[in-house]
Amino acid sequence: MQNKMNIEIKKIVDEKKIQKERVVLEVIADDFLGFYILFKTKETGEGKVSSKTKGTFWFPDIEIKKGDLVVLYSRAGINKARVNKDGTTTHFFYWQKKDTIWNESNDAIVLLKSSDWNYKSLLRKK
Repeated sequence: MQNKMNIEIKKIVDEKKIQKERVVLEVIADDFLGFYILFKTKETGEGKVSSKTKGTFWFPDIEIKKGDLVVLYSRAGINKARVNKDGTTTHFFYWQKKDTIWNESNDAIVLLKSSDWNYKSLLRKK
């Protein structure tokens, strides 16, 4: 399976306002949202970012289509979706934070796509 990024980061909106603060992403080709993980980190200069993350949001397992929008609010809320007049869908997700996330001028978003991964549960020690 090809690991091509099919979502673009568009913008951070209303930073420092907990009820409105959100990240807006645009789907540029059909994909599976559960492959994507968003990280908050810091820009270290000249287009580089730190590998020290300040927060992580792993999107749920849903299909997304070209033209859809994915909106991630910092605040608490219940995930939902709205079909738009043009037939695309806007998907709303909530990071469940009590305070704003995007507070400093060097805050940065990293969006990672990973269709390959594995895990080991501490409940299964075999």
